[in-house]
Amino acid sequence: MMRILAVLTFVALAACTRSPVPITAPAGSQTDDALLGQWQNTLEGKTESIFIKRGDNGELIVTGETPTGGTQAEDFHVIVARLGRQRYASGYMVAPPGEQAYPASYWLMRYEWRDTDHFAVYGADDELLMDAINRKLIAGGAYDDRHTPGIELSAGTEDLRAFIKAHGARIFTDGPPVEFTRVKQQAAPAETTPSRP
Repeated sequence: MMRILAVLTFVALAACTRSPVPITAPAGSQTDDALLGQWQNTLEGKTESIFIKRGDNGELIVTGETPTGGTQAEDFHVIVARLGRQRYASGYMVAPPGEQAYPASYWLMRYEWRDTDHFAVYGADDELLMDAINRKLIAGGAYDDRHTPGIELSAGTEDLRAFIKAHGARIFTDGPPVEFTRVKQQAAPAETTPSRP
């Protein structure tokens, strides 16, 4: 069983929308440093923590249990993009060392800041997304696997970006969203120097 089951809450709503390419900004890779740190969410009455850190290539890495994860943990990498006023994330899993690489596929989601210590993650509304596919606004179709059915987009990078910029705020509204709250580190007690008699 994965060490980072808590990470899957990050994509609980987005796991059924996937793409062979990530959502990216026209200028390429972006970051959102406000996401770094420890976060908690409560899903179905269970509270879990995730840790978000920056990877060597600028992507964000989401782990569960500990800030560093572990050698047996899958890494969940996140590419963030801001298109207009909306923020999006494309996540993918990296297999543990020594295991066969996972197929290239990105889970797509939209996130928004409530304030500096709270953000929410939204998945795509399947009906709205399938309607867009049927109307030829974006290439894709339904898929069904043993875990969960969903929609797989097949557009290239530029077509996906154009579609998301034009329709993402309306389509990525499935809810209720997964809400995250920052876990603030308690300040260590100040060292005191014993007073001399």
